[in-house]
Amino acid sequence: MLAVTRTLRTLLLLSLALRHSILTTAFPIFHNVQSVLSDERRDTKVLILGGGVAGVTAARTLHEQGIDDFIIVEARHELGGRMMSHTFGAAGEDWTVEVGANWVQGTQTGSGPANPIWELAKKHNVSLRSNHDFMSVETYDDSGAVDFQAVFRQSVENFRSLTATAGARVPNQLVDMSARSGYALSGSRPSSRYEMASEYYQFDWEFGATPEETSWLASSWVH
Repeated sequence: MLAVTRTLRTLLLLSLALRHSILTTAFPIFHNVQSVLSDERRDTKVLILGGGVAGVTAARTLHEQGIDDFIIVEARHELGGRMMSHTFGAAGEDWTVEVGANWVQGTQTGSGPANPIWELAKKHNVSLRSNHDFMSVETYDDSGAVDFQAVFRQSVENFRSLTATAGARVPNQLVDMSARSGYALSGSRPSSRYEMASEYYQFDWEFGATPEETSWLASSWVH
């Protein structure tokens, strides 16, 4: 899994939408919301609802088939759908973080077909770095960098125990419970803020819900 910069997001959209150059009057990519609202009425043969990857790909496909009379209707101020970024911090010291798609997930296996996003990144020399869900982690608290990697690694093992004990319940037709109950029965009871932060990364962030709200068996089946 490789982390993606904002440059790749821009290149991907331009590649999908423009290929080489299809900036037509019916394709107002760089119009802001106010300018679009103030434009006079324009009729078009095709209306594409949404400027995410699917919408932009539809626009590219239409262009490749010789149809350029289309408009993409996008509610946000930029195209990309869930591929978006956010800049924060003082002027001159600002940081840009990706809040949508962050990775090229899967590159190429052996002589099999390569991920087209991976090919696009290599073509444009986009800065990438290898990333691992559990190995590429640095730990911090409110005082700055603090090493609680051992606690983090234990949270990984706790989750593995959670899934293993869930699997053992299924053949015996034992009743399902919350993942929090499963953690407790597996011997995991986080109490320190480092333990709770590590469990959050391992569970809440993955499932979008807390162990108290999540099925023990169902959360284990996902993995």
